[in-house]
Amino acid sequence: METTTVYLVINDEELISLDKYDFYEFSTQIVNQSVISIFREKQLAIDTLASYKSKNHTYFVVKVEIQEIELLINLTELNDDKLQVKVPKTYLETFNENIVSKIKPIHILIGKEYDKKKAEKLEQSIELECDIYQYRLETFLETKSRKIIPFNYFDSDYEEEGDEMEASMLPFDELKEKAKLINTVDQAVDFLIQDCLSPKKNKDIKDQTILTQIDAIGNHLGINMYLRNLLFHGNDNTDFLKSIYTYEPYATYNLTSYGELGEGLIAEALWRKLHRCELEKIKNSSEIVKLNTYIDDVYENFYKERNLDINNVSDADYELIKEDLQQLYDEKSIRELTTKIKLLSYDMDEEDIKKYLALDNIEYKDDDVWLNNKFEMQSITGQVKEEEYPMFEYLKKEYFEIYNVYQKLSDFRSSKE
Repeated sequence: METTTVYLVINDEELISLDKYDFYEFSTQIVNQSVISIFREKQLAIDTLASYKSKNHTYFVVKVEIQEIELLINLTELNDDKLQVKVPKTYLETFNENIVSKIKPIHILIGKEYDKKKAEKLEQSIELECDIYQYRLETFLETKSRKIIPFNYFDSDYEEEGDEMEASMLPFDELKEKAKLINTVDQAVDFLIQDCLSPKKNKDIKDQTILTQIDAIGNHLGINMYLRNLLFHGNDNTDFLKSIYTYEPYATYNLTSYGELGEGLIAEALWRKLHRCELEKIKNSSEIVKLNTYIDDVYENFYKERNLDINNVSDADYELIKEDLQQLYDEKSIRELTTKIKLLSYDMDEEDIKKYLALDNIEYKDDDVWLNNKFEMQSITGQVKEEEYPMFEYLKKEYFEIYNVYQKLSDFRSSKE
């Protein structure tokens, strides 16, 4: 199917109408032009928008992916300006039928006296769309297979193969009873792989990049919830609970997002087992021990100089030293070293670690620059290869096009009268 990209200029009412149709089609009832102008070039649409009078109004340029329908081809040949196609409003239904993707706002002109309550409604509509584009980008970075989710992923009628956590051969209650006999973290990981997780779920975890472990917060309502219900709630096996607190590799390196009960530690151990990246086997283990020893010595000397027991500090003493602790943290670059330890634990290359830390240490005044560099850092922990980088750049550009519109509405709404 041959497709092409075109651009339309619409007003705020038409944008709200798009929201009602989940940004898949234009409303035949709301479009206010008797003739609809379809632009072949983005800049021409933006230049046209700049000529609009917008004191009390807001207008958008929207990008639309459509099939190369004969209608547009013929009308382009008939118009003097082949970069702008004017079609009667009666053709809108045909136009809608040939839209093949989400309609995306990419440029905005806000009147200085525009109603801020209306701006808030527009902002809310675009924020939801913005999240979809961000999720597409992050899913690409989080999967070795470079999965690109379809735009209808969040639609109620979207169907995909089930993502069940547990295997189908045993009911959850039976698995939960067997889990009470587990005494160690390693046993729990083997139990998950062999008895609990479906082949698809094991495959999905194997497909996850390092990024999913660096930014493990996304697991809280996913596998971590499953682990809390399976291994912790109603489980009074003291040997197992003790093993969570004494699991030597993770206690030594202090790398995991622990979770409410320790489920984050098990999720991390599971990921490492499936990726053959157990801490005791990694090539960077000696460097990690060296850095951890240095950090421990820094803090031990700090407390020793003040005649304090590092393991028994009262609230009153902590209040007296907390500013000095923060200064120590900054002067000794503890945050950077802790981040480096985490990256080393995944056997990342030294060159990639240097790039990541350089981006992580930049102080930003511009939110757009910060956000761009955040994605660049994620491309490093997402292990994006050279041949995959163009797609990463494309998805990032797709996100920033709509994010910039959202940000301008947000800035306008929060600005003083």
